[in-house]
Amino acid sequence: EECTKKVAFNTNTTITENTTFYGKYVPITTSVTITKKVTGGLGDRTKDFAFTYTINGGEPQSFTLQHDGTHTVANVPIGSTITITEEDYSNQGYITSYKVNDGQSTTENCAQIRVSEGKNQVEFINNKNVTPDTGLYLTSWPYLMMLALAAGGALVFFMRRRRRS
Repeated sequence: EECTKKVAFNTNTTITENTTFYGKYVPITTSVTITKKVTGGLGDRTKDFAFTYTINGGEPQSFTLQHDGTHTVANVPIGSTITITEEDYSNQGYITSYKVNDGQSTTENCAQIRVSEGKNQVEFINNKNVTPDTGLYLTSWPYLMMLALAAGGALVFFMRRRRRS
């Protein structure tokens, strides 16, 4: 009744007594859900983020998601490998990571999972934090030193002029 023992029927199988068999439904396909989160002070929650996925290295399929968006890939064979890749937005200041089934976060824009019975969810997170512009760069130090020397020279000039008066 618990469906723990599998029976293999073939042409040589002979049943010699009254036997009860119980059927167990085992799905051969399932769905994979892809969700999107945009975090950080400068994250654009209205931006379309581009994705592609392949199942077992097959033909790539494309879609886009915005913040809190969801895309479901239906009829994915159980045991197959699905590879989901988000376009690289690091040049726009985003750091991309993903989580599979609410697990640990991985900082990468490409997730590859083995599809199993049950929950198959991948959440992509794009974070873009506020980085205040201080205006100070290491390449600016020589110019800052010249400005400080000029300010010091002007101070000496005005102090001497004030003493003469």
